Order: sequence, then C-alpha cells, then structure tokens
Amino acid sequence: MGDQEYCFQCPLFTCVAGHRATWFTSGLILANVIVGAGLLNFPSAYHDAGGIYCAVVTQAVCIAVVTVGMFMMAYCADQCGLGTYQCVVGHFCGPKAYLLCNIAIVLHNWGTCITMLVIVADQIDSTVYFAYGADFCRHWFLRRSFTLSVITVLVIFPFSFPKRMETYKFVSFLGVLATGYIVFLTIMEYYRTNTSDVVLKYRPDTFMDIFKVIPAICFSFEAHVEVIPLYAEFRNRNLKELIKSISLAYFICLSVYTIVGIYGYLTFGERVSTDLLTSYTHMNIFLIIGMSFMVLKSVASYPVLFFCARLVLNCRRWAAYSFYEFRRRIVIIVTLVSISLAIALVVPNIGSIIAILGGTASLFIFVFPGASKIYYIPSIILP
Repeated sequence: MGDQEYCFQCPLFTCVAGHRATWFTSGLILANVIVGAGLLNFPSAYHDAGGIYCAVVTQAVCIAVVTVGMFMMAYCADQCGLGTYQCVVGHFCGPKAYLLCNIAIVLHNWGTCITMLVIVADQIDSTVYFAYGADFCRHWFLRRSFTLSVITVLVIFPFSFPKRMETYKFVSFLGVLATGYIVFLTIMEYYRTNTSDVVLKYRPDTFMDIFKVIPAICFSFEAHVEVIPLYAEFRNRNLKELIKSISLAYFICLSVYTIVGIYGYLTFGERVSTDLLTSYTHMNIFLIIGMSFMVLKSVASYPVLFFCARLVLNCRRWAAYSFYEFRRRIVIIVTLVSISLAIALVVPNIGSIIAILGGTASLFIFVFPGASKIYYIPSIILP
C-alpha cells in the first residue's frame, strides 16, 4: 500500500496559473462525457429491463452508487495528491491494481471511442440513404468507409491533440446543446407517431432481466476516469466545487437519459432497436437534423474520452524525454485513432460494444473506488 515505485508515472495535483477550470465548465465537460453512446441505446435498455417502471427504479439505484463511487475517488485523490484515476488506484491498492486499471482504462475509453465512430457512421448512412436512395453505395464518395474516414481525419484528429482537458469546454457545450435537440426530437416524434399498435412491457420476463441491463446503465453514467484529471485542473480545487460540478452534470444527464428512454420506448415498444434513431423508418427533415446533431455530439465526445486513454500511454515514465513529447503524442494519437477507425468500419451495431464495455465500467464504478477506500482506512490508522 505504501509502495511508491510507480508514482513517477503519475501527474500530481499542482496549483499553477494555467489551471482555469471552473465548476460550471467542468460540469459541462462531464455532462458531455456521460451523455454519450449510451443515449441511443437507453430505450432498448428500458425494454430489456421489463418496462419503464423497473428501468427507472434500477436507474435510480445505479445513479446513487455511481455518485458515491465518484466522490470516493475524488476524496482519495485529495488525500494522495495524484492527478489521474489510475494513479489514485495504484497509490492505495498497489502496482498490480495500477496495471489492471491502466489496461481497463485503455480498453474502456478506446472502446467507447469506437462506439462513437459507429454512431457517426450510422447517422451518415441514414442521412445519405434519405438523400440518394438505397443505391448510394454505388458512389465511392458516399460509402461508409470514405465518409467516416474523412470526418475522422478532418475533425477528430485535430481535436485529439490538446494537452489539457479544460480545453474541451467549448466543444462540450456544443455537445450538450446537440443532446438537447435529441430530447426535443424524441418527444416530438412520439406525439407525431401512431402508437396504438405498440407493445410495451410492464414487468421483466424473469427477475434476472433487471441485472442484464445494469452494465448498459453503468456504461451510460460512467465518468469516474475523466473526473480525476478534470478535478486536477480546477481553479479552486476542493470537494465543495466538485460536488457542484458533478451535481450539474448528473442533473443534465439524468434528465436527458430518462426523457429519451421513456419517450423512445413508448414510441416503439418491443420494436425499438439498440440505436434509437435507426428505429425511425419515416425520414423527415427533423430526423435528418437530429442525426446531424448526433454526429456533432459523438465528435464532441470522442476527444474527451480519448484524452484519458492517451494519458495512460503518455505517462510520466517518459518525462526524461519531454523534448519528444509532441512527437510521441502524434504517434499515440495516429495509431489509436487509426485502429479505432478500422474497427468501427466492421462493427455491426453499438449494442454489441456496449454489452462488453458495461463490464469495464462496473470496475470503475464499484471495484476500484471501493478498494481504494478500503485500503485508505488502514493508512489512517497505521500510517
């Protein structure tokens, strides 16, 4: 527990003039991270959970545990003075937990980035299908591989380079606004659609169905990895400011997820797909705008999620070679983004990825915060 052999790899909390993050801008960044790929999957999760009532109750319980875990990690970060999630875990739980946490962060955040690219590709395909018809793939410049590659190179690559998470406050604000339109669209389409033949669930088929959707809910509300480096950039760093930031983020996210989940499920019932927007068969200008906003939202979320995966690979063990930091950052970004693009082009839908990522999200929400707190208590009694 007291081993510090790995701490040279960990960025410390240091009060410098460059730290400009406020609780409000940090709340927007967190909201942009949390309301991500899980948003379009939420109506499907409501169906799998056994209907709206069971889903909302399960969601409320998960939210309570999620916020407790986030505050526990922030408190532990205050005590050890380290600036990333994995370093806090390593400080209290030891080198093996540190290594496991690093691997989990890379797999989870990188996997979420792949999910974002799949969402972008799906929305572009639907938009092009509406404009050019079913044979749009005959044109090479409209194919999924080309359109997604262009957006990745021209938009996602440049946004992946900033060294501070606070830099993403403006793009996060756009992401939150885009989410607001998705909420409006879901409500509007419910009232515009004839739902007389929609079949709804009012209870789960089996009790275990409730537990099947917990990974999807955990994935949707997980931001524990991002909150620690963001907390390190606070202008006025204390837990009171962080509580305000997290409260703002989760108020936005809980409202968005619940409204989209309820209205999306009421619109389609058992016919809802894992990507809500692909469930709409009657394309119109409002849906096209919604898909465009979802592309904007995904592009805005990708760099923030990628930031933490990049921190793992670009850690302080390379501090002696700081002259090559920019070159090293380019290599990491080009390599990881290129591989994520290649995988996104062959993944069939976001549901298959979310089912896997929900498991790693559970580690960040339940396992690592609990273990860090358990190891922290003896360190007080036996310093």
